[in-house]
Amino acid sequence: MSIKEHDTKDDMDDMASAITSALKEEGNIDEFKNLAGKYFEYAQDIEKLEIALRERKKKIKFYQDKILAFMKEYQIENLETNKGRIMAVSKTSKSGLNDKFVKQKLVEFFPDKPDTVLQLMNLLNNRDKKENLKIKYEIKTIDP
Repeated sequence: MSIKEHDTKDDMDDMASAITSALKEEGNIDEFKNLAGKYFEYAQDIEKLEIALRERKKKIKFYQDKILAFMKEYQIENLETNKGRIMAVSKTSKSGLNDKFVKQKLVEFFPDKPDTVLQLMNLLNNRDKKENLKIKYEIKTIDP
């Protein structure tokens, strides 16, 4: 089965209501199996699309590296083509906040107060946790 344009939120709502009604009626295991089968069809479609997307992203990365090397070698900032314009843009970002970085900075900021550092790290590590429930699935076979 492939994902078509007419698959909309309404289809998903219909599927959700069908599951709910199937679970409310005792002994309707066939309907539930049918719904689970449709779930796996969509999951397989998504996995195939994700594989195709990863392959295309690899190709984009390959071409991007070649284009940027060319632009850097010849000091080109903007390149106008018949399909569009390519601009070489530099971007900076901050490093991530992880426990090691935070602890290091706290030790630098509070060199004489190791208890304060431990209390702050304890505060960071003992935040409230939120549980999210979702379906985990395993597809037996996928045709490439």
